[in-house]
Amino acid sequence: MYNQMKKRREELGLSLQQLADRTGISKATLQRYETGVTKKIPQDAYEKICRVLEIGMEGDISALLEESLARLDSDCALMFDGIPIDERTRDLLQISIRNSLEMARSVSEQRKKNE
Repeated sequence: MYNQMKKRREELGLSLQQLADRTGISKATLQRYETGVTKKIPQDAYEKICRVLEIGMEGDISALLEESLARLDSDCALMFDGIPIDERTRDLLQISIRNSLEMARSVSEQRKKNE
């Protein structure tokens, strides 16, 4: 959400102060959300931000899964609880993320049809 939030805000030409004015969330808090200093965004704040930035909540899940998949596809060392994962575990994680991504897209498409 962090990267997507800043990117979308900039795409819309909004400053942090303008986003703060439109959401009722302080500029300092929004900055902590964008930089990832605050890891868990409260649901009500999340919904306000999504509404102003015109980000679908399913889209956020999709972006998160895509980002996770890209990390798995990279050559960087991956660890779980401080222990490097093996190739089989990496493959299983990729399969799981791809399945989750497909499910998120399916749910999003179904919701659009029902609107």
